[in-house]
Amino acid sequence: MKDREEAYAGSLFTYTILFLVFTAMIGLQKTISKLIGTDDYLFKVIYSQVIFLIPIVIYLYLVRKKLHAYDSLSAFGEVIERTRLKKTGAFNIILSFIAGIGFLPFLYLVNDLSLLSVKDVTSEQVADASSKYPMFVLFFAVALFAPLVEEISYRGIYFGVYKKRSKMGAALLTAVMFGLMHSNLNQFAYAVTAGFVFAMFSYAGNSIICSLIMHVTVNGSSVISTYYPSFFINKLLMVEKMKLGTILSKLLLLSVVGLFITALCFWLMRKNKIQETNNSDTNQNEKMKPEPMLIFGMVIMLVNMIANEFAK
Repeated sequence: MKDREEAYAGSLFTYTILFLVFTAMIGLQKTISKLIGTDDYLFKVIYSQVIFLIPIVIYLYLVRKKLHAYDSLSAFGEVIERTRLKKTGAFNIILSFIAGIGFLPFLYLVNDLSLLSVKDVTSEQVADASSKYPMFVLFFAVALFAPLVEEISYRGIYFGVYKKRSKMGAALLTAVMFGLMHSNLNQFAYAVTAGFVFAMFSYAGNSIICSLIMHVTVNGSSVISTYYPSFFINKLLMVEKMKLGTILSKLLLLSVVGLFITALCFWLMRKNKIQETNNSDTNQNEKMKPEPMLIFGMVIMLVNMIANEFAK
């Protein structure tokens, strides 16, 4: 059953990519953008997440019919189980929010270091969107809708399947998958970093609600900073001159302190989880064996990401 679930998950990743390619070939995005009269950043975010959702819905339907792993649950119960959108304690929610804040300096550090060698593909688009829409609109799309879809996919379905072999291996694998789906080297750098930490927190809290809280915190702070340049996150983290010495002097110490806070929150969540489960942990720490279909999809996205970078 474990192998079959991994095969289905690997196929989901690759079929999602093929579905994106197909919709691009038929010009679906351009057609919809013409109908609504815009092709800006907000539209692209919502469009891409809806496109990601369609294969997920099909996947959840097919595994319900084919695998029969959760026949004892209702269809809704199986969706909750497979997406890991389960309840978690208020203690875990608070710790996840604190960890999200603590993790921000390190993410900014990774982002700024990557920008020393690759181009920023989002800042101008976000700034343009912020001039067109009120903050709550962009916040909903970027800090709520997108994180929900991505957490259901990567820390829900994919991590939920692969962690049955190795939680660390699953966190790393799904982080790379998450980074590749961003299709550019700048976002790949911090998406892999964030994806790994988000996965570990979803494991510690036994729910993607924990990683979702962190994801919303990270994306939300970025949106708020766009509308309010004097926002305290801006004052603490923004680096005006992209030089190595300036970046390190501004963010290195903050990153170390922030990572300590993040690690402390993770430790407290794991300690709480172990106590609640009476030291029970069914993870076998087996060797990861990515399916050929998954590897195929990851290679496609790697080639696409490199091609996008050279095309600029």
